[in-house]
Amino acid sequence: MAFVFFHFLGKRLGWSNKLTGCLILTAGLGNTSFVGIPVIQALYGSEGLETLIVVDLPGTFVVLSTVGILVANSYAHTKNSASLLKKMFSFPPLIAFLFGLLLALFKVDFPEPLSETFKMLAATISPIALLSVGYQLKFQKDSKHYPYLILGLMFQLIFVPLVIFMVYLVYSI
Repeated sequence: MAFVFFHFLGKRLGWSNKLTGCLILTAGLGNTSFVGIPVIQALYGSEGLETLIVVDLPGTFVVLSTVGILVANSYAHTKNSASLLKKMFSFPPLIAFLFGLLLALFKVDFPEPLSETFKMLAATISPIALLSVGYQLKFQKDSKHYPYLILGLMFQLIFVPLVIFMVYLVYSI
């Protein structure tokens, strides 16, 4: 939806490719884990986390580290495909995801003390990320980018939920 919406709007309003690409990526993809994991865990417990991980990682993360890189390169007008593939497959989080996927497929378990240590460290990720990002946010209303920030947030927080609600209404009748 973000691609169609911002690509059309960008062409219609004469935006630069960089601005259009930026809005497609930032409004179309979001890191839902930082807020989503604690909310799902509170509402559905550990069973809900299993579903969240299966949906969030391939649904958001892999798209960001593959299609996101393609969109960024396309709108930045860099066409070197060898460099693009190198960027995609040398992206450390993607490598870690693929390694984790292999460990899961081959049912490799870590020793209990190491596994417990990983669980304790993972529990700190959301609060640390929310605080560190939150303290860095500085909205400058006089910035030339402020209207685009508002547009991107409106897309994510109003338009997309409205479309999802309409789809729900159509299929629930």
